[in-house]
Amino acid sequence: VLSELETEDSSGIGLINIMTRLRLYYRGKSKFSIENNQPHGFRVVLTINVEGETDEGIDRG
Repeated sequence: VLSELETEDSSGIGLINIMTRLRLYYRGKSKFSIENNQPHGFRVVLTINVEGETDEGIDRG
């Protein structure tokens, strides 16, 4: 599915933007995958590994 998004001109450009930003900001600490979700649609899985974070910096507002 991801290879199809990369070759299409207009469809999926938002997902490619997210993938590119993850590579830039998290440099190997993130995972972005797009999987077929049969019989309809697809599923996007986003994982960001954060080390050394505490609850003090999290806005729970």
